[in-house]
Amino acid sequence: MQPGCLYQDCDPATVAWAIAQLGPQPMANLGQAPATVAWRARPSTYVVCSEDQAIHPGLQRVLARRCTATCEWMTGHSPFANKPALLSALLADLTHDVRSAELKNETSE
Repeated sequence: MQPGCLYQDCDPATVAWAIAQLGPQPMANLGQAPATVAWRARPSTYVVCSEDQAIHPGLQRVLARRCTATCEWMTGHSPFANKPALLSALLADLTHDVRSAELKNETSE
């Protein structure tokens, strides 16, 4: 896989920055089992990137079924690099939703 497929919709300066951040991953990581899996017990959101050239969007949709919520964006693999405002808005919405649920629980007790 070429690193460029991770950032195909980013400008050249962002691609250069992002590729400079990449490093080797130990193969042992692929064989480890997690001690806990948070998405089984906590709300989770999966962003399907419909233009992704690294992880097929069809596979992403299968993986997303495990999550509480799913959204689909017309982006490549790295919306955090190409569409940071979109990601920031999602995180703000999720934070608001969590805080609203906490306040609702506090008032019902």
